[in-house]
Amino acid sequence: MARRKRRWRPIGNWLRAARKEAGLTLAELERLTNVSISALGRFESDRAVPSFDDVCLIAQQVGWPLLYFATGRERTGNDRLALTAQLYYWGLRDVSLPERLLIGEVRAFEDLAAEVLAGDPSSRVIEAFPGLLLRNKLEPAELIAYGRRYGSLRRLGWLADVAAVISDRIPREYIHPDASRWLSAVVASARDEGTANEIDHIFPIAKPSVSAKRAWSDSPPLTRRWKIACDITLLQFQSRALSILERTHQA
Repeated sequence: MARRKRRWRPIGNWLRAARKEAGLTLAELERLTNVSISALGRFESDRAVPSFDDVCLIAQQVGWPLLYFATGRERTGNDRLALTAQLYYWGLRDVSLPERLLIGEVRAFEDLAAEVLAGDPSSRVIEAFPGLLLRNKLEPAELIAYGRRYGSLRRLGWLADVAAVISDRIPREYIHPDASRWLSAVVASARDEGTANEIDHIFPIAKPSVSAKRAWSDSPPLTRRWKIACDITLLQFQSRALSILERTHQA
């Protein structure tokens, strides 16, 4: 069987830009890395592909992150695709991404969760959150602080409340042993903040023919308690959490 040809993304321009930004000539970079001038020249002109070791040596000497040489970006983005890629690391493995992103660093779950919920998350992401809250170790004080910073504490309290309810229907070995403690802390803090009078339509109504009033009336009781309009049921949350937690448990 013929070997499959490797696909690679030309990185010569990024290598050259990083070297020049560092104020290094090819000869100086050769001395620092022990990679020959001829090899460096081939890399920068995309006539050859550097090994991972070579890229690490170059990155270390020019002082640029490895992410730059892989993507041309200096840091991980915070658009919806980038945030979903981060959630993938924290257990959201059952969503399809239009492309695989290389993330430069993993953001703290508390920070990431609060920012994602503050935006316009999809129903698939919302549905997964109770499972992620039951799966991952977190510091409730930090999650609460980030929720206040991003303005998403009410949504975090609601989903922590959902997670607490469905946790009784999920095998204990699937759930982080400290989950009950931090879920209670987040729920209590969100309630102490008070629930805003305005109804929170957490994501846009899918069908224009469905009024805001209808969307609110279709929301389950636990969701309405938090003055949030969202028609995801406890059974849907439970089923999704089981999918996420079973995958983790079997890994």
